[in-house]
Amino acid sequence: MCNFHTIRNIYDLLRKKKHESPRQLLVDVSVFWRRDAGTGIQRVVRALSRQLLDAQNEEYQIRFVAATRRRRYRYLDLCDRENLRFRPGGRVKIGAGDIFLGLDLSSRILPKHKHQVMAWRKRGVRICVVIYDLLPVEHPEWFGNNHSTQFENWLRFIGHYVDMALCISQSVEESLKKWLKQEQISRADAIDIRNFPLGGDLSKSQPSIGITEDNELALELLKSHRYVLTVGTIEPRKGHAIALDAFDLLFAGEADDVPALVIVGRSGWKTDDLQERIRGHKQLGKKLFWFDNASDELLDKLYDGCAGVLFPSLAEGFGLPVVEALMHHRPVLVRNLTVFRELGMPSISYFDEDSPTALAKAITDWLKRGRKTYGTGPHEIFTWKKSCDVLLRHLRVLIR
Repeated sequence: MCNFHTIRNIYDLLRKKKHESPRQLLVDVSVFWRRDAGTGIQRVVRALSRQLLDAQNEEYQIRFVAATRRRRYRYLDLCDRENLRFRPGGRVKIGAGDIFLGLDLSSRILPKHKHQVMAWRKRGVRICVVIYDLLPVEHPEWFGNNHSTQFENWLRFIGHYVDMALCISQSVEESLKKWLKQEQISRADAIDIRNFPLGGDLSKSQPSIGITEDNELALELLKSHRYVLTVGTIEPRKGHAIALDAFDLLFAGEADDVPALVIVGRSGWKTDDLQERIRGHKQLGKKLFWFDNASDELLDKLYDGCAGVLFPSLAEGFGLPVVEALMHHRPVLVRNLTVFRELGMPSISYFDEDSPTALAKAITDWLKRGRKTYGTGPHEIFTWKKSCDVLLRHLRVLIR
């Protein structure tokens, strides 16, 4: 018969073993695992998922999870680690000290599972969500009404149930704090709000591959052109119309060395007229090129060959194309936004005026200045490994 001391020793041993088992880091990829839309957010999810797997140690057991609007969060089993392919897994089993990381932008999904998340929190799971921007509530005119409403519901969910919010820039962090205060969220002070940088090294972002025959022909044609590259989904805030207005002025001028404009970006929303304008442009295939389904492999080649990257976006949470251009040692011309000033890179130039004439002049002057000396700054700062390292450092605060 076991005496009291024997039972006590067994209990202590079991408790120690449970405590020493790795905590789970439950990484939400609810949108990405069903369809990689090739957007900037999807690149972040891909890149950081890969980095988290590579960084996995005794501290965390990385488990991917996903939900739909109707089905609760469940595990995803990694069936192809190399290509980040998943299959549906079993019910999520949680324990005190586990962390739920809302890496994907699941704004239409996460609030549907409030009760599941509340139950997790009661059992000691800490909830952390990545915030990419607040643009749907700051500029609802750029989005559909339904999207803005669902996004606001997601922000309110964060205000009520999240322990930590990780913003992708200081600008987003300040926007989130301002919104929480403005909306008088009662527990805003209980949320640990931090920021971390993203990466720009395409090769470490689980890049998509494949170049079509038509794209190969276009690349060959571009070898004889000097061209300016702009990257981003064709949507209202990205500023493609402003860029095209400026280049139309340059195309109509008498200068012999006018660069071509190369657009990389999928068809988006609220831009039907602009998309028709691009498809019907008389310079399409000559001085204007649009790659609407470019792989990362193709994008990498376009970065390498361009004279510079123009990023006329009206608002951003971070601006991945900017740091990707820097990592390719290309000069960048951007709108004078605070989020870009945060990057602090001397090879970034800024413009303020939106008129076609002013922007055309800014582009011409920028290209005349040529490239600047880069050193190793961007390669030291904007890597996905560093992004992951900072993210994990923030998460450790939750389990102290």
